[in-house]
Amino acid sequence: MRVIATCLLPLLLISCSGGGSADLDRRPVESKAPALRDLVRGAHSGIRTAERAVLRESSELASLWTRHSSTVNPPLPLPEVDWSTEMVLAVFGGNRPSSGFVLEIVDARPGEAGLQVLYRESTPAATGGSLTVLTQPHHLVAVPRYAGEVEFRLED
Repeated sequence: MRVIATCLLPLLLISCSGGGSADLDRRPVESKAPALRDLVRGAHSGIRTAERAVLRESSELASLWTRHSSTVNPPLPLPEVDWSTEMVLAVFGGNRPSSGFVLEIVDARPGEAGLQVLYRESTPAATGGSLTVLTQPHHLVAVPRYAGEVEFRLED
């Protein structure tokens, strides 16, 4: 019985955490909003504070990406962006005390005050199932270029 518990415990921990962090950060995901093109989302980042960013130049993404991938060796490859037609929106949640926190940019559309970016944050279930480990949820998307002001709003 002890042998079975010893073998199954690591598998249980991996399944509860959502797998390896590098795999989450490298895996492309599909967005629900048609104008959004997912670049990366995950639970681990070198950016430890809550931040929102609008990136309109490749140098801005390169600088942010250096900070984001500073905890991964080798560094994550820079996402491809067509800067002539796209820009990047990013949300970083900063340090969170456990697994199970998720950020997702769900919509970006022009409004009265400029481009309105709606994002949501999911938190771990109160019934448990999360690991006590620092995480840094984040989501980066490419959207059609927009020259005006950009406002991020957390979904209610």
